[in-house]
Amino acid sequence: MTSGRNVRLSGWGQLAGGAYEDVSIDGMAVIRGDVQCNQLAVSGKCHVRGRVRAERVHIEGKCEVRGDVEAKHITVSGWLTVNGNLAADRLEGRGLLRVDGLVNADDLELHGPGRIREIGGGRVYIASERPRWLSFLPGGMRADSIEGDDVYLRGVTARLVRGGVVHADSGCRLDRVEYRHALHRAPDAVIREAEQA
Repeated sequence: MTSGRNVRLSGWGQLAGGAYEDVSIDGMAVIRGDVQCNQLAVSGKCHVRGRVRAERVHIEGKCEVRGDVEAKHITVSGWLTVNGNLAADRLEGRGLLRVDGLVNADDLELHGPGRIREIGGGRVYIASERPRWLSFLPGGMRADSIEGDDVYLRGVTARLVRGGVVHADSGCRLDRVEYRHALHRAPDAVIREAEQA
């Protein structure tokens, strides 16, 4: 995707925006501007003052991106905050995910807590659990709207859920569900309104 150089930052450092091969952050870093790379890996703390475009993004530490994030494959086992939109072919999360805009992924699987304004995708699987290292935060995933072809939710609070097939498992609090084919709900799932479209 890019023809830049590999960058590995340990300790504290700054990096200008631009095109790179692989970017690895082990300490604390600030990336000043948009970054384009094959892989962005953060195991320390990183603040990106711009957009991220990559083949792969892997977050084990804490990363905040002021702009949009676009990648083929994103994995989050740490803490990722995106002030814009997030787009991926595949998104996997076991850490904390906060996105101010839209998350759009063909295949989305989230197991951690978080707050996302809008979620859209093909397969949407959210079984929100709170890892021990995030025990000081409230559990569950919160979203304004969730839309997908096949939607499975557990421990999710949302205003609107739309899908072909919707599974609302335990711990869900959903204001409205619109489904095309089927709605499956656990006895303790709270759904205020449900309508087959």
